[in-house]
Amino acid sequence: MSLNKSIVFCFALGLPCAVSAQTVVPSPGVSQPILHDFVPDSRRLELVTGEELKAQYSGQTIAGIYDITRHSDQRYVETLSTNGKISYRERAFQSEGKWFVRGNNLCFIYDEQPGREHCFYEFRYGDCIISYSDTSPVVAGKPLLTRDWSSVQKFVASDFRWPDVPADEADAFACFLSFV
Repeated sequence: MSLNKSIVFCFALGLPCAVSAQTVVPSPGVSQPILHDFVPDSRRLELVTGEELKAQYSGQTIAGIYDITRHSDQRYVETLSTNGKISYRERAFQSEGKWFVRGNNLCFIYDEQPGREHCFYEFRYGDCIISYSDTSPVVAGKPLLTRDWSSVQKFVASDFRWPDVPADEADAFACFLSFV
């Protein structure tokens, strides 16, 4: 990947970067790739609560990767408007719907499934957010089974597009965990 594409990809995913004449260098910390049997360190998971969910997601676009998906490509992009509407893209598939917060869960209802709610606990994990189904047990503010995450996402620019290559050929989607 060229330096310019690396820089654009780095900033599009919100990764901390420093640019030199030769390379893109991350800030001090560690980058943890998401694909290939990712299990987050439960000590670094921080529950995002109800009012915080509204403030954090309203008007934002997120790029994410599912743990389990009905398609071969795990990547998606979702835009959550300030008025509760949502726009979802997963490769060629697109959907509209609404989003809302119930208790400490971020919930979605999509137009093609009007009676089905999809609700999740959201946890900060470095510069990522990790979602767990609302049916997954949370004990003392942590998911009981950290390997059972639903998706990992990052806040991105509203015009973000995943590279048009298979997920296993794209640059690794990763969470940046600082040493602080």
